[in-house]
Amino acid sequence: MPNERKSTTTMQDIAKRCGVSHTTVSFVLRGREMGISETTRQKVLYEAICLDYQTRADQRIDSGKIRVSLLVPEYDSLYHGDRYYCRLLACLIEQEEETGVKVIVQASNKRDIVRTLYKSICEDRVDLVMPICIGEDELDLIIDLSPVPVLTCEVWTQGKCSYIGYDSEWIGAEAARQFYAAGHRKAAILKCGELISERKKSFTSEWTKLGGEMVAGHDVSDLSMKDSYEDSLHFFKAGHDFTALFCISDSVAMGAMQAIYECGLSVPDDISIIACDDDGYSQFAHPGISTFRLNENEHSKQLIDEFKRLIHDGIGLMAIANKAEFIKRGSLKTIDVAAETLKV
Repeated sequence: MPNERKSTTTMQDIAKRCGVSHTTVSFVLRGREMGISETTRQKVLYEAICLDYQTRADQRIDSGKIRVSLLVPEYDSLYHGDRYYCRLLACLIEQEEETGVKVIVQASNKRDIVRTLYKSICEDRVDLVMPICIGEDELDLIIDLSPVPVLTCEVWTQGKCSYIGYDSEWIGAEAARQFYAAGHRKAAILKCGELISERKKSFTSEWTKLGGEMVAGHDVSDLSMKDSYEDSLHFFKAGHDFTALFCISDSVAMGAMQAIYECGLSVPDDISIIACDDDGYSQFAHPGISTFRLNENEHSKQLIDEFKRLIHDGIGLMAIANKAEFIKRGSLKTIDVAAETLKV
């Protein structure tokens, strides 16, 4: 049953493990840390989490529900227009009474993921942790410390913890097929290092199988629109010999579109774009971005089923990768292959 996790760990136990006084532990756990070194603070929080320390705050907890903590670097990671995670969270909350799963959002405000994890594990007594929009180092830390299962929807985390989300290999291959069917024969990719590398690899592989030519690939330093715009600007200024551009995410596509326009080029007349995520702004871009979308209603039901399996059955790592819906919008142009051949 959920929330029947009991701990006999005391502050004195934590103090002995850390080699500090009971008072120091008490101050750290209560957030009264003035005069306490960062090293000691981190050590106390680490031990409290690893020992599954239980605060008195859990007396307010409804023990009849499964409690899931969404760990985010800042609340804007979720509550930002029509972002996918915002839609997914709304579905999970709407189903709370029916499913018996309560979602608690904890934000570190980009400062202290360990303190945030402590609140989830030791105060909220959650049964499962679900990190969203966090970095690789932070995820590794959460996996290492958490005494409860960790599950995420972030595609790049596959193999590190349990995962439910996009089938990135299928998306990359399907993007290649969509471009080829629309008459494109020369393609480029905007990617972000090894992040979501499966999309890039599967796109390249499928494009080559179809007989298309890979002209170029370019790295952006970050998935944000601003960095994608700045990093791709010189790429387009150097000239282009392709008509199809696969962007690793919608935010990268938005930045790239601005760079394309500043270079005197047009989307889709000069360069067609396909991206992924269907963030809310994608449909309002000019033109709208052709992209891939997961159904948040189906995904939320799938998540709830797997929450229960991970918690009740104690299964090990699990991974479910879903094919997504392709949404064709104005950024993908169908071209006359014969006419393009004559131009050459």
